[in-house]
Amino acid sequence: GGVDARAVWHCLGSLCCFFNDTATTEIYTLSLHDALPICTGVTANCLHPGVVNTGLTRNLPFFLKPLLKIAGLFMLNPDKGAATSLHVATSAELEGVTGKYFDDCKESRYSSKADDREVAEKLWNLSEQYTGIH
Repeated sequence: GGVDARAVWHCLGSLCCFFNDTATTEIYTLSLHDALPICTGVTANCLHPGVVNTGLTRNLPFFLKPLLKIAGLFMLNPDKGAATSLHVATSAELEGVTGKYFDDCKESRYSSKADDREVAEKLWNLSEQYTGIH
């Protein structure tokens, strides 16, 4: 009944990395920004909360625990990790701001990957297909 290390590495190497990839999130945000008419009042922004020690890795194999313990010393606690999310969601100065990227409570630059319109269209189409929303 232990954790299958191959399954963990497969997850870390493919699905988890894909769904947590910053560029993917950036692409979706820009696509949503482009798709929303301004008259809706809905904004779409993207942010990086920082590297946050949330405990999501607590079920990884025991041999990784010492490395994670050391890495945890350099991570933000959950309260500090929430700061940028809260700032973007609640700041009066960002009312109506859309299509932007934030890091450490400040506007920052999207990665160069976020401008790949071909990938953006493919991701958008897959999302429509998987969710049934068109």
